[in-house]
Amino acid sequence: MNQLVVNTAVLKAVRAVPLRDGKLMAEDVVKAAKPKSSPMHGYIWRENPREAEWQRRLYLARKLIQVTAMLLPVQNDAPLVVRAFYSLTIDRTAAGGGYRGTRDIMLAPELREQLLADAVTQLRAFQNKYRMLTELAEVFAAIDKVAAA
Repeated sequence: MNQLVVNTAVLKAVRAVPLRDGKLMAEDVVKAAKPKSSPMHGYIWRENPREAEWQRRLYLARKLIQVTAMLLPVQNDAPLVVRAFYSLTIDRTAAGGGYRGTRDIMLAPELREQLLADAVTQLRAFQNKYRMLTELAEVFAAIDKVAAA
């Protein structure tokens, strides 16, 4: 489950899960997905619940949160398919973790700045991983430019 899932029923169900301190928690998604009527049920409760371990359910919930997508309107252009939720570094280093909605992040300057910093960190990791590929020199130069801004 690494591809973005554009499923409005799943997006609606995930968004309906109550937030804790403004964050979506994987444990709460697992609980909300338990009823067979939930559009999330098949993503998380695939195995026999008696055999499944809680950590596996959390893993599945996290993966579902990570691939749940939304359409982001773009002025005079086709909407972009983007992740609906992000786990920011500031939340991963805090007790409990959690995910924040893309809209909430984009509307809060400090959260948007954190998302950008997280993106630059991931781009730097990509750069370090593939630095031996000279064909990517232009990509690396663009990463350096964004990181320096």
